[in-house]
Amino acid sequence: MRTIHLASTNKGKLASMRKHLDGLDIEVVPVDLPIVEPQASSIEGVAKSKAHQAFNLLKKPVVIEDSGFFINALEGFPGPYAKYINETIKVEGLIKLMDGEADRRCKFIGVLVYIDETGKEHVFSHEERGSMSLAVDNTECAHSWSRLWHIFIPEGNDVTINILKNRKDSAAFDKLHSNSDFCKFATFMRNPSS
Repeated sequence: MRTIHLASTNKGKLASMRKHLDGLDIEVVPVDLPIVEPQASSIEGVAKSKAHQAFNLLKKPVVIEDSGFFINALEGFPGPYAKYINETIKVEGLIKLMDGEADRRCKFIGVLVYIDETGKEHVFSHEERGSMSLAVDNTECAHSWSRLWHIFIPEGNDVTINILKNRKDSAAFDKLHSNSDFCKFATFMRNPSS
């Protein structure tokens, strides 16, 4: 069995990683490392920096997944600073910033960086478009990655992602993530030499 270290304490990301790699004889081990969050202008730049820091500490195969949340009416804000926003003004603050705004288009961009045992970098990305709700939906969601799930309505849906995740028939949620950076990584891991 191969082991990959997920440099994250996010239980939702760990559950997603394990689900996507299920059946591939890969053990996913979460690790909490002293990684500096770079102030980069792109999600890919943040993820690459953190992945290389993690690999330099572990000297073992490691995965980092980072996401940004981009709101059209706010010229892409908060972008790569979504984690900081979650810790400061929170989703309630984003709702206030958007008060009265008709253009509620937004998107998530996720970037997963895998550094293999040789130190080679592999990058997988995904963009999910949608709109921002008018209010925070406080429905609890097991394995949620972020409170942003409580205000993001994926394109083609009429409810926030936390509600989609909670539905007994989670086909809409599964379809939403069928081309995610995690799915692309799992496909790569099925045949990493190609």
